[in-house]
Amino acid sequence: MLQHVRLDCRLLHGQIIMKWIKYYQANRVIVVNNAIAEDIVSQSIYRVTFPKGIRQEFLSIQSAQQILTAAEIETENERLIVFFKDIETLWWTDWAWKNCKKISFSRLPFEKDKRKLCEGFYVSDMERSLLTALKREGVSLEMRAVPTEQSVGLNQYL
Repeated sequence: MLQHVRLDCRLLHGQIIMKWIKYYQANRVIVVNNAIAEDIVSQSIYRVTFPKGIRQEFLSIQSAQQILTAAEIETENERLIVFFKDIETLWWTDWAWKNCKKISFSRLPFEKDKRKLCEGFYVSDMERSLLTALKREGVSLEMRAVPTEQSVGLNQYL
């Protein structure tokens, strides 16, 4: 079953491996990112950082939509976390946010053409529009670094 959806601009790093996967006791991780789905070298680097026994998949948006809608992920013993690097990819992989009504975000740093939504969270106009659409769909958006940290609700800023 889907346990959690996470968007982190750094994608996979120590906190993801040590905190998020452990907290949700995930035994399957899907990373949705078109570039990494085609980059075998990056995949192999990520694979060695995961604890043993965790099924890992690196999928394009199109592949993720096909696999995530398949009945195979709805098994009782499966504890799935889906990771995204950017808001647009999250939006186009709608199965994830339709089936997990809460999405956690890392801080999104300042970049050119991005505006502050709240402390530590900067988005472009397009990203803000996509987040607003998610809010309208009933998705709760929160920012937190680790799962045990108090979250900052992002819906109130949209």
